[in-house]
Amino acid sequence: MWEDGGLVRRYFGEVTEDDVIASNREVRKNPMFSEIRYRISDYRDITNLAVSDGLAQWVAAINQESSEDNPEVWDAVIASDARVKGLIHVYRISHEVLGGSWKTSIFTTVDEARDWISERPH
Repeated sequence: MWEDGGLVRRYFGEVTEDDVIASNREVRKNPMFSEIRYRISDYRDITNLAVSDGLAQWVAAINQESSEDNPEVWDAVIASDARVKGLIHVYRISHEVLGGSWKTSIFTTVDEARDWISERPH
């Protein structure tokens, strides 16, 4: 769901690599993407994450390219699942190694994520 300045995505059930790819393509097609300042990705309601480290690295590369045009995006991930946290770690390291500038942090609640985003300079 698009908000003023950001995007909130909530995942349910089984999340596959195809789901992640489709979501990324859909977001990038939206004209609001060029002005995005934050993203909240909520994985609390997933039952299975069928996503590889390779896909996390692919997303990091795509986001690194996007960060060249829009360098100040903050990514808040809401998750308690160890597998999700591990993939986000792979993503974050890959994004940094590739020279990406987006900040990424993991939280357990929406309120924590929104508090962190509220600290973002405007």
